[in-house]
Amino acid sequence: MVASGRTPGTRTRQAIAVLGAGSWGTALAIHLHRAGHDVRLWARDANLVDAVQRSGSNSRYLPDQSVPREIRLTGDIGDAAGNASYVVFRFQ
Repeated sequence: MVASGRTPGTRTRQAIAVLGAGSWGTALAIHLHRAGHDVRLWARDANLVDAVQRSGSNSRYLPDQSVPREIRLTGDIGDAAGNASYVVFRFQ
């Protein structure tokens, strides 16, 4: 054990908001989910949110990957970012 009370090599589950459900954001959300985090994926397009929730994939931007049901998709940026430990976005 280390001073933090964690065993070396263990990770703490974090709530992470990914802003943008394009190919980059969707791929990052899937990766973070697989790494054991609580992921919220925000999309500005409500139709995209509905389509991904229905089909389990982002056929518009990342058609070859399934989006795990545990990733919370939302069109409400406050819902995505609220109480998140980290907010990730791609600045252009």
